[in-house]
Amino acid sequence: MELQLDFKDVVQVDPLVSTKQAHAVEVFDAVDVGTSLWLLGEPSAAYTAETVFAALITLLERIGLPERVRFDRDPRFLGSTGMHDFPTPFLRFWYALGVQPVVNPPHRPDLNPFVERLHGTLEREYRQRMLPSSLEATRESLPLFQQHYNTERPHQGLSCGNRPPAVAHPHLPLRPPLPARVDPDRWLEAAHGRCFARRVKTNGAVLLDEQAYYVGRHYAGQEVVAQLDAPNRQVQFWDGQRRLLAVKPLRGLVGEELSLQAFVVWCEREARTLWRRYLGAGHHLARVS
Repeated sequence: MELQLDFKDVVQVDPLVSTKQAHAVEVFDAVDVGTSLWLLGEPSAAYTAETVFAALITLLERIGLPERVRFDRDPRFLGSTGMHDFPTPFLRFWYALGVQPVVNPPHRPDLNPFVERLHGTLEREYRQRMLPSSLEATRESLPLFQQHYNTERPHQGLSCGNRPPAVAHPHLPLRPPLPARVDPDRWLEAAHGRCFARRVKTNGAVLLDEQAYYVGRHYAGQEVVAQLDAPNRQVQFWDGQRRLLAVKPLRGLVGEELSLQAFVVWCEREARTLWRRYLGAGHHLARVS
C-alpha cells in the first residue's frame, strides 16, 4: 500500500496585498493508491516543517502503516527544495516507522498521479464552485466535500470502476499499527555505504551534514570521500587512491529507542530548527512540483 501526500491551495492571498505568503489556506492531503480513497484532508493556514506531524499521526492511528509514502520536494518535507546529506526529520519519521519514503524528482507531478487527480477535482469542483474565503469556511465545507468525494462521486480510476472509492472499497486492508517505541536512527539502514565527496578544510576538518569531522591538517585542500558505515555507526574517510584516512563516530544520532510520543516531539523540534534555518536564508514558501 502506498500513500501519496501533497498540499493544495484552497484560499489564496491577493498577490497585490502580500508577496511574503503564497498560501492563505492549504489542505494537507493523503490519497491511498490502491483504493483512491481520500484519507487525509486537513486544512491549515500555517503548515510548516514542524506542523505536518500532528495530522500524519492522527491519520496513521486510524489507518495503520503503509508500505510506502510518496511526496514531492516541498521544503516542509525536505527542509529546502534540495536534498540534505542525511535525511530530514520528515524522512527519519517514516524510516523509524518502517515505511519506505519515496521522494519524487523535481517537476514530476506525474509520479504523484493519485493525489494530483484529487487536486484537479478539488480545484474544479470545490475551490472554484464553493469559493471558500477563510480557514473557518474551509473547515466547515471541506469535510462535506470529502465525504461526497469518497462516498457519492463516481471515480473513473481503474480500481473504482466508475464507483465512489468508498463504495468500490468499503474497507481498507488491515495494516500494522503504530509502534509504541521506535529507533530514531533506523534511517541508517537505508544509507549504509552511501558516499559523499568533500574537500578537507584548512583546519583539517570535513563537513558532513553540518557536522565537522577532523581528519588532519596535512590533508587540507585534498578531495576525500566520506562513506557511511551503518552497522558500526561510523564514517570512513578515504582519499582518491582509496586509502583509509580516518574513521570517526557518526554524529547527530539519537542513540537510543524512544517512545512514539517522544520521537514525534523530537521530529517536531528538529523540523522547527530546520524550518527556521530555511526561512532565515531568505526563502519563502512556494509551490514545488
